[in-house]
Amino acid sequence: MKKVAVVLCLFSWMADVQADLSSFPICENTSPQSGPAVDGNLAVWVDYRDGSENANIYGRLLPGGTESEICPIMGNQTNPAVSGSVIVWQDSRKGTSDDDIYGYDFNTGIPLTICADSANQQFPDVSGRIVVWQEYNGSNWDIYGVNLDGGAKFAICTANGDQQYPAISGKYVVWQDNRGGSGYNIYCRDLTAPASSEFLICGAAGDQIYPDIDGNIIVWQDPRTDSSNDIYGYELGVGEFPVCVRTERQNQPAVSGNWIVWRDRRNGTANYDIYGYDFSTKTETMICTASGHQNAPAVSAQYVVWQDAVNNGDIYGAALPIQASVTVLSPNGGQTWIAGSQQQVQWNSQGTISTVKIELYNGTAWQTLADGVANTGAYNMDVPAGINSQQCLIKVSDAANASVADQSDAAFTIFQCMLKADLTGDCYVDMADFAEFAEQWLVCGNPFDAEWCQNN
Repeated sequence: MKKVAVVLCLFSWMADVQADLSSFPICENTSPQSGPAVDGNLAVWVDYRDGSENANIYGRLLPGGTESEICPIMGNQTNPAVSGSVIVWQDSRKGTSDDDIYGYDFNTGIPLTICADSANQQFPDVSGRIVVWQEYNGSNWDIYGVNLDGGAKFAICTANGDQQYPAISGKYVVWQDNRGGSGYNIYCRDLTAPASSEFLICGAAGDQIYPDIDGNIIVWQDPRTDSSNDIYGYELGVGEFPVCVRTERQNQPAVSGNWIVWRDRRNGTANYDIYGYDFSTKTETMICTASGHQNAPAVSAQYVVWQDAVNNGDIYGAALPIQASVTVLSPNGGQTWIAGSQQQVQWNSQGTISTVKIELYNGTAWQTLADGVANTGAYNMDVPAGINSQQCLIKVSDAANASVADQSDAAFTIFQCMLKADLTGDCYVDMADFAEFAEQWLVCGNPFDAEWCQNN
């Protein structure tokens, strides 16, 4: 993508890239495959095993599922997308000049006719039960959508110029837009907001194209540094950030969760590779740098998939590394504990964490309650005596890596019970305490001296 021979990297603090992730074949049929998509562990792709003029959609559960033919209808089915069990695609069964949008529920086996209007519909995407696509109005392309649970097709953006390549996540839709006539920019619309309420994400010089979105993160291909394109991103409510800015070509970005993936030519013009960037850790990863071209990456929370062009186009995938994390479940704010009582701390974790450290903020300082505790997700602890505070917090961390930690989302209370008549330890004087008192009435408490009670 770039003119300079020297490699630029805006992330001087970025960790060194590591070896490729361990990849595995998803489909190695002798015919070409292309255009993969993935969500969760369901991967789909375009497959030409029935002939070059009869592209069909196939799918497979990763990593060990059996491949299934999703749509065997004559004509070309292309550009698949998937969300949960819903698969959508562009379909030319009526003729090459009149593409429609069809779909299939992988769990129920029910085919879906999503939009078969006389207009030309292309490049669908899906999030939950909302499907979006670009539609030709006779002079330019607009963005439309439909709710699979009912309701008519609705317009998302019909501004001047072309709006193309929509992507959706939740209530947000993004697309490339040349309404100004001088180049493509990235626009976004909140579907819960009124029509014509779209807003500009990036209006930098040159064409910003091929956007993708997941959650609050938007990514796209961007030529502002030079004509060969880089990868940029935008966090809704925060702002723009560079993902990969180098002197070679980066394109075809995709995003899921904290993972951004793209096609990268840093290793030679005859060798497109797949790279990734973890937004949470600000680290770059080599996903696949095998010989030849790897194209069209797609990513989910668990897997990244791509087309390997070496063997006439096969589909490969790799499991993404799981970042170690801890999430405190209880106490997570609002609880009330009595000093000296026994309580349970609960947490969830991901990644490799053998033992944890548990700490308590007592209102003035942190104190260690346990260290090197087995990572079972629960620990019964004796609440320290002498604490009176409404600002207490619990922190659970990886005993081997203090940076992997979480603490209560909000403060909770620990107090000392001052009721001397509370005999049951619940800091409340009631009939249970009276029953305890009555049971011990005139009972001598010294087992070594029978005259003790008489003497006192």
